[in-house]
Amino acid sequence: MPSRFRSIFLVCLLATVFAAPAFASPARASLDVPVWSAGDFWLYDITGLASPQPGSAGTARFDVLGTESVTVSGISYTAYHTKLAFNVTFGSFSFNIPGDEWFRTSDLSPVKMTFTFTFGAQTFTITVTYNPPIAIQWPLTANATWSASSVVTTVQEITGQQPTTTTATVLENLRVQADEQKTVPAGTFTTTPVVETQGSVGAAPYTKSYWSRDAGNQVEQKSYDQNDAETGGMEMRSYRHVAPAGGPGGGVLGLPPIIWALLLLVLVIVVIAVVVMRRRRPTVPAGYMPVAPPPMQQAPPTQPLPPSQPGGPYPPPP
Repeated sequence: MPSRFRSIFLVCLLATVFAAPAFASPARASLDVPVWSAGDFWLYDITGLASPQPGSAGTARFDVLGTESVTVSGISYTAYHTKLAFNVTFGSFSFNIPGDEWFRTSDLSPVKMTFTFTFGAQTFTITVTYNPPIAIQWPLTANATWSASSVVTTVQEITGQQPTTTTATVLENLRVQADEQKTVPAGTFTTTPVVETQGSVGAAPYTKSYWSRDAGNQVEQKSYDQNDAETGGMEMRSYRHVAPAGGPGGGVLGLPPIIWALLLLVLVIVVIAVVVMRRRRPTVPAGYMPVAPPPMQQAPPTQPLPPSQPGGPYPPPP
């Protein structure tokens, strides 16, 4: 193989070796807890029990505002503060329910949520807290199981009335299933399903949530009764989520694989061009010093050649 082609082959080989990690798909043995940032949002279509009013339909949007501390029953949690916006249609009525919800940063488990809305002359404020939050054990690995319980407290305040408080102890059994593809209005995602059964495993109501690494949240959640009949759900319509550099989905050294591919392609083209130009450049012997050519002697006048004779006499050598 000529030396020029050996150099080009070596450059391409090195580029292929270094590009391999950028193009290779990461192993999906488990799903790490997503990291949210201010500006992330998720918009869902909701039906049935997933909406604030059973039997209604509409949308729910979560916007991440930032990270802050929230206290429940004297315990402080570091949480993502999200702004909620429910747009619900029930029969011929449509209304908006704004609110806020806090999710523990360590596992995205709900800590607290509150809604405030006005209906007629009355203002309603509903606050729900979890003590402790129902833990989600990350990373999510297929066949993993665990149980968690929480005391859920709901406080309802209505203008001109005394607040009412209700409490309930909730026991959840959670099980992670194998990854599967899930298509929703926002697109098709590789998801990790988590089945959450209330009370006991078996004939009991349950929900199935499909977590996505790329979306940074659930792309779908369905609720079922003890007879496996669907009672409501939510599907992601659109979202914005930017994984942190170097974290899950962050690419190589903070750059997406496609950017690395383009950079490597430019590098290969530049190196090949340099190699080709160097091979075409005439070689100069070592120690060579350019010398001015001797002055050309003027040739003596000669007779013109016949038209049929090509060429002509050359000047004698010096």
